[in-house]
Amino acid sequence: MKKISLAVFLLSSFWLGAQFKVEGQLQNYPSKPVLIKIYENGGNRLVKRVETDKKGSFSYQHPQAYTGKMIFELSQGALEIVVDNRAVNFSTDVNDSSHQIHITQGIQKEINEAFALADKAYLRDHTLMELQKLYTPQDEFYQALQKEIERINKLAHKQFENSAIQYYVDAMNEMAQYNSGNMSHAEILTNSKNHLLMDNMNLENFGLLQGFLSTYVSYSLGGARNKEEAGQKIVKALDDLLAEAQTDTSRGQAILTNIIPLLEGNGFVAEANNYMQQAESLTCEISDDLKDLIAGKNNVKIGNKVPNIDFEGKVKSAKSLYDIQANQKLLVFWASWCPHCVNEIPHLKAFYPDFKAKGGEMIAISLDIERQPYEDAIRGSEWINYSDLMKWESPLVSKFGISSTPTFILLDKDNKVIKTGSRISEFL
Repeated sequence: MKKISLAVFLLSSFWLGAQFKVEGQLQNYPSKPVLIKIYENGGNRLVKRVETDKKGSFSYQHPQAYTGKMIFELSQGALEIVVDNRAVNFSTDVNDSSHQIHITQGIQKEINEAFALADKAYLRDHTLMELQKLYTPQDEFYQALQKEIERINKLAHKQFENSAIQYYVDAMNEMAQYNSGNMSHAEILTNSKNHLLMDNMNLENFGLLQGFLSTYVSYSLGGARNKEEAGQKIVKALDDLLAEAQTDTSRGQAILTNIIPLLEGNGFVAEANNYMQQAESLTCEISDDLKDLIAGKNNVKIGNKVPNIDFEGKVKSAKSLYDIQANQKLLVFWASWCPHCVNEIPHLKAFYPDFKAKGGEMIAISLDIERQPYEDAIRGSEWINYSDLMKWESPLVSKFGISSTPTFILLDKDNKVIKTGSRISEFL
């Protein structure tokens, strides 16, 4: 499963006053990698890879002004924290199933308090006041409810001086309303579309473009009776959205970049291919993210020759993918943290001997970031294994258009694509 990125307001990296420090304490995560990313242009971008110390602590100095959401990718899972160009200090236990993050310094602490206020107001309006109707003012429980309602009323609605932070809080509270039953489908569809068309770059900086786009697509289905009808409704809604956003703008291209993997991931492959063709036909200057998406998809089209993979050091005497001599080559993109991949390993072990005997070779490319789990997972495997330990930030991800794991790509002896799939059973 995979990424997507957005745009940010960045000041010169030479302006030292714009720097801010991020400190994290990750319990039960000693001497392990952390990939620090920021949202940008509808997806996210790696800014630094750091290692925790023996106690699980790390420190990072961000060199540029940034207000938005910062992502901390771990061996398994990720943490997200809102930052506003000021110092951040947080801690969490990576083994805590509740995934609770304790903020000791940073705007996220105030944001959490604002969300708690919104929760109390929702409780007042939809639970306490409804319960009151079942009692009379003389009842002791009615009076207790009234006391709590008045207490909540006195709580000041938190307002942030930073307009970007206020935007984020308001947007998140609005999204919470989508699931409350207080808004009609038509209202949600209109609101999400307005956000996609009218919001400034905060939409991208806080990673909200994907959320509003997913909501817009979901609520465009409007009573579809089958998949064909659902596809037609989605296409009509997206065509309307792109016509207004215009694909020669950064927002229009960010939407287009996110539409394709969103549709593919939900089984609307034909519709995704149509939007890919639309992206390929653009004659205007296009964004780097859209360029990477187009290049990656083209690289793994049936009949096309895939890019070479230069290994860091020799891998079973081979310096690159092209060096490997075989009648067929099966590329397997996987990861030790991916349950579906782990489930496929016994089937790979059963498949490989016969494939090898017929002149084939299998090259497993792991999207891990931690060496030990990777090495433990490949122990005993006879095929070729390789990883640059960069997880989704590996350049091979965009080169080969990988959006999920596991992904299988079968090549002929000239490194041209024969077939792609998501299970080894498709290649038996």
